[in-house]
Parts: sequence; C-alpha cells; structure tokens
Amino acid sequence: MAGRQSNLSRYLMRAMLAAGSVCLAILLAAAIRARANTRSYVVTYRLIADQAQVTPQALEESARIVRARIGMLARSYALKAWTVETEPEDRLRITFRTQLDPAEALDWATMTGKAEFCLVHPDAGILEAEAPEDLPAEYQVKVYNELRYSLSRPGEMRRYTQKYLICKEPLMRVNRFAAVDFATVGLKKETVLTFKFDEEQGNQFEDLTAVNVGRQMAMLIDGELFFPPSQIASAVVGGAVQVRGYFYNPPLRKLVKMLNAGTLSGRLEKVSQQVE
Repeated sequence: MAGRQSNLSRYLMRAMLAAGSVCLAILLAAAIRARANTRSYVVTYRLIADQAQVTPQALEESARIVRARIGMLARSYALKAWTVETEPEDRLRITFRTQLDPAEALDWATMTGKAEFCLVHPDAGILEAEAPEDLPAEYQVKVYNELRYSLSRPGEMRRYTQKYLICKEPLMRVNRFAAVDFATVGLKKETVLTFKFDEEQGNQFEDLTAVNVGRQMAMLIDGELFFPPSQIASAVVGGAVQVRGYFYNPPLRKLVKMLNAGTLSGRLEKVSQQVE
C-alpha cells in the first residue's frame, strides 16, 4: 500500500510540474508577444488659447491637467512609461508606450472640457419634415450615439443614433464646473450625473431655466452630446443640474474623471506623432 501511495505521489508531482511548465511557457510567450507588439509614441500638441497669446502659466497648467488625466486612463488603455512635458512656446509633448491603439485615450486626455447649454428647436419633427437646406440657419444638427446591449445577442453592443436640432448660440457657457459627480441609484441602477456650478453660475442657470420652462435643453461638452437633451420642468435651483437615465456608463465615468481633473484654458491641436 505504501509503495502504491508513493508512486501516486510521484505521478501527481510530475503532473504538477508539467502543468506548471506549460503555464510558464504560455506566460512567457504572451510576454514576448506583448513586448513585440508594444510601440513607443511621441505626440506633440499645440495649445491654442482663448486669449491672443499662450502664457507659460497656462501651458504648465494644461500639462498638469493632461498629466492627471493620463494617470487616470493609463490602466484602461495600457499606457506605460508615460510623460507629459512642455516645450516652447506653446507645445505639449506626450510620450508613452502601449500595445493598443492610443487614439481614444489621447482624445480623452486632451479634451478641453468646456460645456454649453443650448435650447433644442421646439418642433420635434422638424428634421423629418424639412430638407437640410431648409432648416433654420441659427440651428445646427447634433447627433447622440446611444450604446445599448443587444437583447438578441447577449454581451453585444449596438449603436442607436438620434439627431437633434440645437441652437448654435448657447444660453450659457461653463468653462469649469465646481465638481461633477457620478452615481447609480435604485434597484435598476439608474445613472445620475450631477454638475455643480459655482455661486454665480448657479444663479445664472436658475434664471435661464426659469424663463425657458417647457423647452428642451441640451448640454454639449466640447460641442458633443454625451447624453440626450431633456425638458426643463421648472427653474433649476440649488446650484447644480442633474442628468438621469439608463445609460451605457463606461464613457460617462471617464467623462466625469476628465472634467474633475480640470478644464484646459484652450484647445489642444495635434501637430505631430512619431511611432517606433
């Protein structure tokens, strides 16, 4: 009996060693493949300030904000060995290594982050009734792309496009929110985004919503719709506006993080990209 147990022990030990060797070989092969697919990037941007000239302080502040944003994005987009540095007179240089396409990460990291609140055309059916050339000149078409999980194919995402006719001239511009919060509430996990104004902006927003009760209002961030417009039910008091709904949350979580990292004083324009 003892001999049989000894043979079984030796067999199990050999099996474990063989399995360990296979796992080690797989991990080593994956590491070699990842290293071979990893590329080094050097991307240079030019800061185009709202004012006539970019100051050294504005450039340094932009670098700080982009640095904070990349720190939040690095894990999601597999960014490694990244740095953000300033260059004369108005340049920002971002260097990093990754095996993924970095385009989306760079879009998030370099977004300006400024918001505009605009009225939606009162006629909900105007886009279907009128030809594009007959639409009112003071309005523009904006597209909201909603991502939903497919009911027929679990795990698959489908994109649904909704178009809105939105006034070109905003009711209010916000260069920076005091804070932006993300939460999910209830058993069905409804998404709640809270955008907090400073005192002056809060008073202005209350006045604007009071005189536009019943109208639909859109919130654009860098000119894009991250969620659909909603109707103004009453004057918005309390110094904050909330957006509620059942949204696909990963992009909204990133948006909240990027806005809380700070708002750039101007627009970042890509001028070069080197890949090795």
